[in-house]
Amino acid sequence: MRREFIPSLPKRERDTHKGDYGKALIVAGSVGLGGAALLCAKACARSGAGLTALAVPEELITAAVISCPEVMSFPRTLDAVMERLDWASVCAIGPGLGRTPEARKLVAELIRNSKIPLIIDADGINALAERIYLLDKADAPVVLTPHEGEFRRLAPDYSGSREERATRFAREHNCIMLLKGNGTVIAFPNGDFIVNTTGNPGMAKGGSGDVLTGVIAALTAQLPLDSAVQTAAYLHGLAGDIAAAELGEYSMMPSDIIGKLPEAFKQITL
Repeated sequence: MRREFIPSLPKRERDTHKGDYGKALIVAGSVGLGGAALLCAKACARSGAGLTALAVPEELITAAVISCPEVMSFPRTLDAVMERLDWASVCAIGPGLGRTPEARKLVAELIRNSKIPLIIDADGINALAERIYLLDKADAPVVLTPHEGEFRRLAPDYSGSREERATRFAREHNCIMLLKGNGTVIAFPNGDFIVNTTGNPGMAKGGSGDVLTGVIAALTAQLPLDSAVQTAAYLHGLAGDIAAAELGEYSMMPSDIIGKLPEAFKQITL
């Protein structure tokens, strides 16, 4: 059943501190794909998470610290990630992660061991494509954010409309499926779905999805999961629409979406 959704955010109370707004762990990046990790981390920090930690290969630490001083960056090992998992409110994995055995192992271990919501994107989804059974072993809520190509790798035998395919997958694998594209579909395990109404073709560029993952992670650290995912998709598209109005669809970049998030947030904050 299609849900109606009116996006809104509560105004922050004055007597609060960073611990009240959650702790986001982002597991991302690889040599040659470090930009995806940085876009995701910047979007997360810009979207209000109280604390953001970024696990990247040691070769990327200097770039991460310089680019995102607000984010706690640390060298990525399996032990280090699992230790931070106990600290975090939410974990996002996948942007620029690569398709190495290490990446596949990280995804599997997080799904098996996480007790906090997991946001799985990009190479995190690719690591699941031939091991979809891992989703059925998850104890924590899982949000998947594929584009059409990634979705086809996850569910090659599915047919029907975008809404039908997303809803079927969410129901069969007990997860939230956010199927990106024109009219992003967000489907829930109970069979409900919404179709996002913001966004434009200028966002069809590498890196836009990494920004979305960061926004979802930040809001999941602060809001109930269903509301966080829906609101994040709306805000991401709204920030893209603001960027397109100012810069044009051809010339806007994913980093411009991050730059317009403050205006988007202000528009829906009560």
